[in-house]
Amino acid sequence: MYVVYIDKKEYVNNLKNKIKEEKIKYNELKEKIKHDNVGHKLKEQEKIIIQALDKYNSELEEAKGLENVTYIASMLTITKYNEVVSFASGMDNSYRKFNPKYIMYPKMINDAIEDKLVFVNFLGVKNIFDINDSDYGVYEVKRGFGGKTIEYIGEFDLPLNKVLYYVYNLVRKLKNK
Repeated sequence: MYVVYIDKKEYVNNLKNKIKEEKIKYNELKEKIKHDNVGHKLKEQEKIIIQALDKYNSELEEAKGLENVTYIASMLTITKYNEVVSFASGMDNSYRKFNPKYIMYPKMINDAIEDKLVFVNFLGVKNIFDINDSDYGVYEVKRGFGGKTIEYIGEFDLPLNKVLYYVYNLVRKLKNK
């Protein structure tokens, strides 16, 4: 089982370090602006730094509401023969921006390599190869790890009695109305 969590103390320290780095960049840029002609490029850099500072300060403010350890996602895997399967996973959507699957999947892959397994199976890729499908992002995330998608035959009906099958479908349609 894999669990992703936020360590509040470490997270806050990282944010403070990022803010400090951005402030240093900002001060260096301000000095450069004083001595150079203020061109479009420098103004754009200033805008990017200010946006980063705003973002990090906002995240720092949000972090105040976190517990010391906040669990945000988990994944249960099953290993059988030469394959590990991501059997079930989930996350708290309010922490979606942390992309916990990008923590869990590489760890799962590394563990599989360490255990000399041949296959890592993320499951959950249904027939969503259409970029307009609402679940296409799931496919994109999993494909991003460089694997192959194996498409099986799927499910189908083989009517043995065509008349009975027709009646069955007709009754089912009428019930659903």
